[in-house]
Amino acid sequence: MQTIFCLNITLLVPVFDRLVSSLSFSYQKKIYSYYNSKDRLRCLAGKLLVDHIGQGKTILYNEYNKPFFHDGPYFNLTHSGDFACLAVSENSLLGIDIEKQKYGDYLAVAKAVFHPAELNFFLY
Repeated sequence: MQTIFCLNITLLVPVFDRLVSSLSFSYQKKIYSYYNSKDRLRCLAGKLLVDHIGQGKTILYNEYNKPFFHDGPYFNLTHSGDFACLAVSENSLLGIDIEKQKYGDYLAVAKAVFHPAELNFFLY
């Protein structure tokens, strides 16, 4: 079974200082290494989401700095704009990606990145 958790980072603004102060000094340092306040909120949101599913487990990092748990669950984290999302699976690797929508020529982008069968699915 897969589960997706999403968090609107703007909800963290009023409790940001309290939440950050409850974290380890090294994680506080990581959060404050971001210059942009939204990036700080995204970092905090990711930590909260991963801690929610980790239930006290130690977060490890692979050679690409991707976080994981030694004995599961599998998870993948993404953030963009005002949202952070976490996909979780007990028995298989998985991925998730979100992107804040920006106005532009979507059809041209779709034609450049989708297979013709995928493009037909969206257009017809």
